[in-house]
Amino acid sequence: MLRWIAIAGLAAIFGYFLIYHLLHQTKGDRSRLGDFPTFYIAAQYAVAHRDIYTAGTSPAMMYVYPPLIAFVYSPLTLVSERHAAQISLVLNTLMLFGSVKLGARAILRRLDAHSPDREWVVAFLASLFGLNEMRAVLTMGETDAIMLFMFVLALYWLDRRPAVVGMALALALNIKYLPVVALPWLILRRRWAALAWTAVGTVFFALLPAVLLGWHEDLRCLRVALAGLLKWVGIAPEVLHGIKVHNIGDGLSVSITSVLARVLGPHGFSNTSVMALAAVVGLLALAVVAGMYSANRFPMLQWPDAKRQSAQPFKGLVALEWAGLVTVALTFSPDTNTRHLVIATLVNTLAAALLVTPRPGLRRGAALAGVLLIFLSFIMPGARAWKAAHFYYFNYSVPGWGLLAGYLLILWAGLKSVAAISDGSHPEEIGDVRRSRTYGRPSSAL
Repeated sequence: MLRWIAIAGLAAIFGYFLIYHLLHQTKGDRSRLGDFPTFYIAAQYAVAHRDIYTAGTSPAMMYVYPPLIAFVYSPLTLVSERHAAQISLVLNTLMLFGSVKLGARAILRRLDAHSPDREWVVAFLASLFGLNEMRAVLTMGETDAIMLFMFVLALYWLDRRPAVVGMALALALNIKYLPVVALPWLILRRRWAALAWTAVGTVFFALLPAVLLGWHEDLRCLRVALAGLLKWVGIAPEVLHGIKVHNIGDGLSVSITSVLARVLGPHGFSNTSVMALAAVVGLLALAVVAGMYSANRFPMLQWPDAKRQSAQPFKGLVALEWAGLVTVALTFSPDTNTRHLVIATLVNTLAAALLVTPRPGLRRGAALAGVLLIFLSFIMPGARAWKAAHFYYFNYSVPGWGLLAGYLLILWAGLKSVAAISDGSHPEEIGDVRRSRTYGRPSSAL
């Protein structure tokens, strides 16, 4: 019964998304298409061999992405702008659905708790937890659904298809730079094949628009896009003719880095100093994580090679850490708009999987508290009625702090779940390895 309730719920959620937004786009002017017109105009400029960084509906809504999105959207210029927006809406909706469904399957398999019924329930719960963020990204016609889907694809194929992992991360890197957090993780966890494919794929997707733009123009666009990011370290975009991105302390950003910039910037702290302080906050959070690992007798650094990470407890720990990468990307980015928070659906999926997994020793209370904290910090209850609340939510980046604290609670529940698997499934092998801490060197148990 729960399976069919979940299927009906998912049909209702994504059916509502499609119907509502199709009607929303049909009735009214261009403003109802969100940010999509900027991408559409950039695609038109790419086809016409004009400068894509002069494309936009207003000075505040100019194209600031690497050239890949303008290239990918170019086939949509064969139809009208409104019809192109509707095609994009359908594709984004499908990617959101694929993210919760595939994400549920990947995480449940890594927790040794997969069943078809449970997969549907987890996908439904994850959609409920992220309902507000999914609706917002579809309303805005943005690219964050692609980002989420690429993160999920990478997790799903991590142990079996490193080429797919690398190409998925590379595609996302050529849209937004958030997936850069995966590169240190791939190195730390010795995922050399996936890392190599990410490097190859990044170059491939960076140069692919040259098919339409030409080599010189594509390279110029890449330089313009990358030069704009130097604003975050104090170099004005005009110096290197780069794009104009938001400053670290922009009022629309809800990351921890941005709140530090808003609070400390007026007191003379530079962007570089602010990012260094944000790194200190990140290290403190990492110390908390290290304490959790130690309490559950898991290693932070001494892992076996990639092939042996397909066995527990590493198999489950990878799911926990992949959700952590998403958390780090959003909470410590110099620019995290609220529409980017849809990528945290992967964290919600992890929490949902823990909530519905029957396992002794699992801390469901921590998982529930974590996901509720994230949910409440994202929807900002009372902000519409009380303007002061709205100011505090954004000025002090409540969503960013809430996501970090919520993830740590979910991580604790996840570590308890993986510990229960390791101690209960094969105690003569994995349990003994946990107690002796021999992860990093050859062992007959492994």
